[in-house]
Amino acid sequence: MSYQVLNPIMLKVLSGLLFLLPMGFIGKHSAVHTMRHNIHITYTKMAVEDSVITAKISFFSDDFQNMMRKFTADKSLIAKHDGSQDSILVRYLNNHFKLKADNDLHGPEIISSGEDDRMCWYTLQYVSHKDIHKITITNDILFEVFNDQKNLFQVMHFPDGKEQSFYFVQGAATYSAQF
Repeated sequence: MSYQVLNPIMLKVLSGLLFLLPMGFIGKHSAVHTMRHNIHITYTKMAVEDSVITAKISFFSDDFQNMMRKFTADKSLIAKHDGSQDSILVRYLNNHFKLKADNDLHGPEIISSGEDDRMCWYTLQYVSHKDIHKITITNDILFEVFNDQKNLFQVMHFPDGKEQSFYFVQGAATYSAQF
């Protein structure tokens, strides 16, 4: 099993850059908006509390569409974030966002989704029959689409507030965390 723990300062810098787009700080009139982004990254925030895991995954919308087109082999597919394509995304996640717990885990269930400016996001929920004390995650989302894909990941355990951050890249796409 291979993993990289992301330096907290680097995580803050990268996640700050990622979220400047939808907040309008890098907007329609900036050079960034008028040209294609040259970074391929997803950002996941996960909360583990008792027997429930909730995760929000954020994507660049154009990267998400490329992923959906490649996964379905439908070059004309227009990605929608209205629930109509959730079953396709769940099948994709079952292959590229594998989550295992120390006991039985059911999911993912997509509980919400949306899009704003150049980003889209999905909130997932997993449920176990017992409290969760250990998780193992393989996150190779978009690795089959982009050679330089990176996936930032933060997990927080409740109620103790213990937080861990990870940086998934090709060759280092799996980690485990204990709570």
